[in-house]
Amino acid sequence: MYADPSLIRDVVIRVRLNEAESDLLEAILSRSDAFVDTMIEKLMTFGLGRHTTYGDMPAVRHIAQEVAPNGDRFDDIVVGIVTSEPFQMRTASGTATVPMPAHQVTRSNNTKPTGAG
Repeated sequence: MYADPSLIRDVVIRVRLNEAESDLLEAILSRSDAFVDTMIEKLMTFGLGRHTTYGDMPAVRHIAQEVAPNGDRFDDIVVGIVTSEPFQMRTASGTATVPMPAHQVTRSNNTKPTGAG
């Protein structure tokens, strides 16, 4: 009695996938710092509703440093992103707004500040 060729093919594919999964896990663990930084950056992109910029990288690095002592937990990463300055300063248009200094806000006749968003 001979083995079914499709069964042999399925077994070989599964073995190769398991080896690939093992290789992927090994690669991630060997560069876990880069993996965590990339994960933070991608989650921040989603949270901000825009691509991260050079100006966002200090926040990414700060979050990575904050979550490292606790084992880079996902919930710590999310809290770090939500409490980050880029996330707190985001607007519906996806761009940050900078409050106008008080001395630049003038009042018109109807006492509403001008120049304020």
